[in-house]
Amino acid sequence: MLGAINDFWYRWVTDVGITGPDKGQGGKYLILPPGYQGAIPAGYAVVRPKTYGNWMPFRSFLVDGSPKPGVESVRKNLKIYQLSDAANPPPITFANASGVPANFVAPGDDSFWTLLNQVIQEEPPEGADPTTLGLFASIGIVKVKPFQPDARMRTILSDAAKIGAVTA
Repeated sequence: MLGAINDFWYRWVTDVGITGPDKGQGGKYLILPPGYQGAIPAGYAVVRPKTYGNWMPFRSFLVDGSPKPGVESVRKNLKIYQLSDAANPPPITFANASGVPANFVAPGDDSFWTLLNQVIQEEPPEGADPTTLGLFASIGIVKVKPFQPDARMRTILSDAAKIGAVTA
């Protein structure tokens, strides 16, 4: 397989698979949350993203033109669990999303700003750069403060979300 672990803001943290520390031979990755200072067991490639939320996009490869061996390898070998469950990892329930419509585009209305505020409230401030946090603060999105734009600001933010959606 070939993939990566990215933090919540889509910043690269590490590769997984053939370009990662496991070199495609399979391995254990331990993703530690920001500020973690506990014991770190041996045998893991330690990953320290700056955010709590992380992404792990990856792909397996075709074997003789078929995706089935790659899919079966992932089903057999991928395990995702909390470190406290390492001795007895729970099984993964895989969902087949092939052919299921999905929309991963951010909302193009003012609900975008509510979602952005939710992220700012949930993630550590060290996960984003000060300039970006300053830009968010200029429109009222600040960690540990309620996001309550007045009618004028809601109109501005609604227009901005529409322009952003069209631009994207």
